[in-house]
Amino acid sequence: PLRLLEKFEFFPIEANRYPLFQLGYEAIKNRVAPIYLTFLNEFLVEDFLKEKISWLELQQLVIKGFDLLPNIQIDSVEAIEELKKITKSIHTCITSTSFTVY
Repeated sequence: PLRLLEKFEFFPIEANRYPLFQLGYEAIKNRVAPIYLTFLNEFLVEDFLKEKISWLELQQLVIKGFDLLPNIQIDSVEAIEELKKITKSIHTCITSTSFTVY
């Protein structure tokens, strides 16, 4: 049984197949992005679990939301709470049917 673990093969990630993987690399370059994406994901997963959006829509909305990453300073708990409010507003905006990002 342990012989199964003797050899690992790694392959490049297919960006078109796993679009959020590259987004993760982009997010770690910014101090705000990981926190923002955590909040955005929380709101979108809730929508998914309530069957308001599909799995593919969830992924597309994360990408759309990342394009709207707020440029704010995170230096306190209050700033994180403010980021959560901003993220909720962005979530509301990107999940409305009339919203389009150009």
